[in-house]
Amino acid sequence: MKILMLVAFLDSMGFGIVIPVFLLYTMELGAGPELATAFFALYPIAHVIASPYLGMLSDRYGRKPVLALALLGASAAYLLLGFTESLLLLAIARLLQGFMAGNLAVVQAYAADISSSEQRAKLMGKIGAATGLGFVLGPSLGAWLAGSQFEQQNMHIVAVVAAALCFSAFLLVILVLPESLPQDKRQSKNSANLKLNPFREVPKVMGQGLLMQLFVCALLFNLACAFSDIILPLFAKDAQLVDGPNQLSWLYLASGVALTVTQYSLIAPLTQKLGERGIYLLGTLLYSASCAGMLIASMLTNTWIAIVALALGGMGIALFFTGLQSLVSKQASSNKMGSVMGAFSSFSLMGRVAAPLMVGVIYAELGMYLPYAIAIVLLFGAGLLGLSARAPAPGAQTSS
Repeated sequence: MKILMLVAFLDSMGFGIVIPVFLLYTMELGAGPELATAFFALYPIAHVIASPYLGMLSDRYGRKPVLALALLGASAAYLLLGFTESLLLLAIARLLQGFMAGNLAVVQAYAADISSSEQRAKLMGKIGAATGLGFVLGPSLGAWLAGSQFEQQNMHIVAVVAAALCFSAFLLVILVLPESLPQDKRQSKNSANLKLNPFREVPKVMGQGLLMQLFVCALLFNLACAFSDIILPLFAKDAQLVDGPNQLSWLYLASGVALTVTQYSLIAPLTQKLGERGIYLLGTLLYSASCAGMLIASMLTNTWIAIVALALGGMGIALFFTGLQSLVSKQASSNKMGSVMGAFSSFSLMGRVAAPLMVGVIYAELGMYLPYAIAIVLLFGAGLLGLSARAPAPGAQTSS
């Protein structure tokens, strides 16, 4: 379990390092806000496609080989990202990163393999804590490595560090991490379920009332997150909340620390008290407060309010996705866990495909405050849908 947490930490840290730099670096290569934010859509598009594929492949061949190959590919993608001076190659690197990020579904399936139904929320919380810690250190380190001037960001060193972290995770998987899915529980090579259709499981789970609601809740929440966090570096710059990329580290640090503390210390007691449905509803409320706080911070030009707002957002993300992932995983049989979690990741990440295509245009043409206002409306919809969701029947599973 500790090795899996370390792998999740290194992988998320590598991803997190490029977050503060990517938007402004894309603009430095010649893109405007509209195109620069659209580049963010390439990652989730590839992730949406790859997650079910990698999940189904892990159901057939085991978690370890699929996870290892994905981490090695991610390392190569970061190197390409850091040394390109072409928007076309930047787009290719972003797509490759997204394909390799489908390993998240495999990590979730691995965690489900080694946990009982009763322990699953707690174990998912620990994986989330490791991922959150990567997001604590990753964006903060990336912002610091990028330098003190918005006009001269050092993407090269940021990308090399990201690649090194993913390669370290690859070595851990190859050398230390044991396989979690026994041969007798894998899907057979002749199984009809092995057709590599990335959305094969979506129609099945959408036919179940509870899972349909959970999938749509995740879609709305991810859409809101994309509207708010993609634009954060540019928003903080234009609102004069920071003077350079390195000062963004405090904003990302606040969100990451809050996410990690919540995952590591608060998930278990809050789940016992509120249940999984309760914690993802609380997560929706906290993230709404975060978006409202960012609007207030920008109007008052107050960085401390922004720090508190992003801390609330980190807590909201931790509560929301831990609760939702645990509920979804309880609906899957062991030999289809990777497929169902991959379908869940793909469907929910459609929000991160749509938002980047719109947020840059909205920001540039309609005003810097509107993306956060739209996020609040989307979160309100997710909350209403979550309130109507019925608690899952114990031991319920997806159909075969």
